[in-house]
Amino acid sequence: MFESFLEWRKKVGLDAILSEVVDPAVEEVLDRAFCPKVLKGMDKRGRPILYCKMGTIDLPALLAEGVTMDQLVRRHLRSVEALQKKVEAARDPLQGHLSIV
Repeated sequence: MFESFLEWRKKVGLDAILSEVVDPAVEEVLDRAFCPKVLKGMDKRGRPILYCKMGTIDLPALLAEGVTMDQLVRRHLRSVEALQKKVEAARDPLQGHLSIV
């Protein structure tokens, strides 16, 4: 199963997703509509805080503005990869737990 995950990561290019060139017009539309917006800082233990309001994405509106499902999925993958990098860079990433609210 883990090998399948690694193959998928390679297939979709996740190792380079944070450095890929993104269309600024599409990114602007996604910034207005998609969560997570940005990482919101660190807690007292140095772990990243992420605010995400779920269930608010208006897919028909995004598609009408020219955003494809692939662009939406890649935006989400970039957000998850950025969060992973922040967790790995935390002073003590294994201390405590990850809360999803």
